Amino acid sequence: VNMWLGRLADTRGRKPLMVAGTVLTAIGIVGTGVAMPYGLGAILPFRLLVGLGSASSMVGSGAMIADLSDQAPRHRAKLMGFQQAVISCAWAGGPAVGGIIAEQYGALNSFYAAGAGTLMCTAGYAWMPETLGQRAAGAAAGGPSTKRSAASPSHASEEGSESHGLGLNQQGAGRVADDRPPRGAVHRTPSGKVAGSGTPTPPGDAQRGRASRGGARAVGLLPG
Repeated sequence: VNMWLGRLADTRGRKPLMVAGTVLTAIGIVGTGVAMPYGLGAILPFRLLVGLGSASSMVGSGAMIADLSDQAPRHRAKLMGFQQAVISCAWAGGPAVGGIIAEQYGALNSFYAAGAGTLMCTAGYAWMPETLGQRAAGAAAGGPSTKRSAASPSHASEEGSESHGLGLNQQGAGRVADDRPPRGAVHRTPSGKVAGSGTPTPPGDAQRGRASRGGARAVGLLPG
């Protein structure tokens, strides 16, 4: 039922699930104590009610912690860790306290005490404000959670570095192109000889040219 309860928390709110869940849990706990003399068949429906109420309150409280941590992203891990620590302490210490009460005052009174403690949680949840609307309002206003990736300083600096590097590469390519003399141009060496500054002839082309001139001299087309 957790998936169905999660959908309900996103549509109806976190607080209704928390309040209703603790009420159902209290009814189930007290009903378990009352139905104990009547066997397993009488206890089972109340235990299922306890499971449903616990799941409902835990889904609502987890969603509320997520809403509150959106307002303080740096403390998200601390808030969620503190919630899990409190739940773990309750699961560890509750049976020990219930056992002591059962030995001193009877088993039925231990269920009454657990139900009373659960109703105290209900009163505390009823006093807390709803956080679903606050999260929706923050998302509509463009809070930090919606603009975190779009306007981060590191993202802007990376884009500036990339554009700066691209500009330097383009300037360097332009200087190389400007300094390169045009194809077919000539210039004079310090000794006064004229030399071409175009693209040098590959070694293979030079050898084929010498072989062609040698063949022409052999047949008498060129002077020796």
